[in-house]
Amino acid sequence: ETSMEELARMYAMLGNDGRLRSLRWRDDDPEELGAELLSPEASFITRDMLRQRPRPGFEFGGQSDRTPIAWKTGTSWGFRDAWTAGVAGPYVLVVWMGNFDGRGNNALVARKCAAPLLFELFAGLHLPDKAIVPPEGVRQVDLCAASGDLPGPWCRQTTSGWFIPGVSPIAMCQLHREILVDGTTHQRV
Repeated sequence: ETSMEELARMYAMLGNDGRLRSLRWRDDDPEELGAELLSPEASFITRDMLRQRPRPGFEFGGQSDRTPIAWKTGTSWGFRDAWTAGVAGPYVLVVWMGNFDGRGNNALVARKCAAPLLFELFAGLHLPDKAIVPPEGVRQVDLCAASGDLPGPWCRQTTSGWFIPGVSPIAMCQLHREILVDGTTHQRV
């Protein structure tokens, strides 16, 4: 169990390049340096992965706003509640839906109810477009789409992904390989 404030603070940590700080509710709240829990590189890669998730359909309105949002949903066991947390730049929103008495409701599926509301709230903020700039310590490489490793000569589908040189584990794909087959017997050579 975690509170919405704790969840918002963890997502704010991703937006703060890995530094865990107190939430600022107003502009005049003091800023603090905060403790570094993740490197800026790891925070960037995590945000990038969470931004790549396809958005759900917008049951509450249009899809015109395309602000880059790193987001994640959660639906509790027994459909007791549904939540979605998202971060865009320095802003964090957390949406919780549920019954205060803990009763389950089959309609409480976060992707269908909490996530669309999160995107509508972000759209209502009219946040300025801000370029996403990767930190110096990350590199983008081609990866085998099936294994996530560096593509070998037999990998036919590739994708790109981020890694931190000297930190991220990375190896050559062992999933795809050449297997010679006898043309007459159709047996492996």
